[in-house]
Amino acid sequence: MNPICNHSRPHVFKIINQNGKAVIYTKKWSTDKTWNVCEGNFLLKSCPSGPVSQIAPSLERIDDKVINDMQTFASFYKDNAMANYWDKYFNELKEIEDSWMDEPVHILDLLMQKRRQEDTAASDDLSDLLGIAKIDDPIPPVIIGNKKAAAASAAPAKETIKEGFFVLLDWAKYADEWPQLAKVINIVSPAEVEIHWYKGAKTTAWTPASRRMKGCKGGKTEPFVETVNTNVIWCRGFSLTPSGHLPKHIKDQVDVYFD
Repeated sequence: MNPICNHSRPHVFKIINQNGKAVIYTKKWSTDKTWNVCEGNFLLKSCPSGPVSQIAPSLERIDDKVINDMQTFASFYKDNAMANYWDKYFNELKEIEDSWMDEPVHILDLLMQKRRQEDTAASDDLSDLLGIAKIDDPIPPVIIGNKKAAAASAAPAKETIKEGFFVLLDWAKYADEWPQLAKVINIVSPAEVEIHWYKGAKTTAWTPASRRMKGCKGGKTEPFVETVNTNVIWCRGFSLTPSGHLPKHIKDQVDVYFD
């Protein structure tokens, strides 16, 4: 399988055969109206064709020890909100299992509708207590495959590489340096550009980098200039602030790409 992340956030998934390709859709809740499509292939290799049997839910893994652990954990709080929450949760799971044979699909929707109709204030308090997201909070998209490739594809349309503008790179040659920032000084070809490296950090000012001249004594330096392939450039077409810092929207893109 391809690597996958953020898949613990949605509660509902569906996989559809579209033009011979398995396409995955997700929703945060079963009552949400809009499906979110996942880019990328979940499986690296094709699977044998044939019917897939439906698997009914099972509570075999939820034994007395799990329930006792939850009640013990809840005892550390002053009120009974935590214990009541887990008691209700396990009872609802049992209802789902008992109702599966009669209504294998609709019981889940009915249960979610019921839970969303409960007292909002109490639900919010419990969410804060548990440290979990509230019902209407947005969730990050499911990413299938390489995170960096997904982040780059989700970014705004790439600007044209122009002389005098800055670029961000992801070059394995300097994998221990992050972010990798440079200024384009010459368009060598459609596939190559000449850049002047800059030194700094995401939250500090950036200045032109220099290096020692080869074969020259006395510690003389020269601008740190290199020719790179454009395929290592993932963000382009921006300028530094008057104080030499990265603009805020570029900092945000650095965070997303790095994650």
